[in-house]
Amino acid sequence: MAPVLVYIALAVGVALLRGGRFPQELPFRYGWLVPLALALQLAAFLFPGTVAARGLVLGSYVLLCYVLIANHRYQSVRLILLGVILNGVAIAANGGRIPVDVEAARSVGLEVASLEDGADAKHVALTPETHLPFLGDVIPVPPPVGRVFSIGDIAILVGLFLLIQDLMERPIVLRLSPGAEVRF
Repeated sequence: MAPVLVYIALAVGVALLRGGRFPQELPFRYGWLVPLALALQLAAFLFPGTVAARGLVLGSYVLLCYVLIANHRYQSVRLILLGVILNGVAIAANGGRIPVDVEAARSVGLEVASLEDGADAKHVALTPETHLPFLGDVIPVPPPVGRVFSIGDIAILVGLFLLIQDLMERPIVLRLSPGAEVRF
């Protein structure tokens, strides 16, 4: 959770450097469900390795998808939704936990004991029996980040960065050809 908060702070900083400003009001429908969804994920840590933990994690993904679909008018939200769906598929296909490449986790200095013994509430060690392993946390990012990401995580982080730029009134515009542009 802490690395995501640092990432959000960096995205806000970039928006401010680009001349953005904080909105008076967030035009985000059902935004109050996002903290609830995150609370469900945190609650899963109270029941590591149980069906309850898996249900809490999957329930949080359902809530997040609902909020994102309700706010699909933003291009960046669509990218976040794609990431949430990719992670949700990986989680659902693997019994309610996202698979993690243990060697990739070790290579960036993460503690892997809870992965190896199956005690982690949200993660499970990637094995030959893992379903859709390419959707798991398999992309190591060395320190200072020191994390292992999934394709879905990357889509979520890029989408979140673009959403913050847009909400702070500094959208990023890609000009594809004269007269054709995409606004994030």
